[in-house]
Amino acid sequence: MKNSKLRNITAVLAKIIEVLSWIGAVCIISSMIILFATKDMIAEAYKSGTFDSQSISVTGVDSEAFINSLMNGSGILALIPFVFFCALSALIFRNIYKIFQKANGDSPFSVANVKRIKNIGYYALAIPVSKIVMYAVFAVTVGINNLNISISLSEVVFGLVALCLAQYFAYGAELQNEVDGLL
Repeated sequence: MKNSKLRNITAVLAKIIEVLSWIGAVCIISSMIILFATKDMIAEAYKSGTFDSQSISVTGVDSEAFINSLMNGSGILALIPFVFFCALSALIFRNIYKIFQKANGDSPFSVANVKRIKNIGYYALAIPVSKIVMYAVFAVTVGINNLNISISLSEVVFGLVALCLAQYFAYGAELQNEVDGLL
């Protein structure tokens, strides 16, 4: 393939987003550790009246139930799916980076690229599933009775399109091998 500014920019942006996603995962894990380490202090501040349930507001969540889940430590578990979500995003952009960072003279129809595109599709399909798990875990740990789950059809379509593209790239890789065998 020819050298392209768009290809280089895409590779750089994909790497930046990958790094930011990993940073997000680390920040969430750090928050979990801090919340776990300070849950007794949160309970003490709540019991002493330093803050009340109205000072912490989460949309659609009973503030009292949310504070109680933080105090008993179960609210911390609700953050685990968010770590998984960040990791999936980072893995998607890692594969995009690897596809676009290859040498400009290489063919895009390689077995490695086919595998990367399939991985992007699988990770993209895992994101809506992880969102469902996030909602369910959050509802159970915090004690929400009316759970509203929001999944975008475009997330599922993106994963399916990536898997379809992987099939076309697999066919292109097969043709590339045949052409290379003739030369």
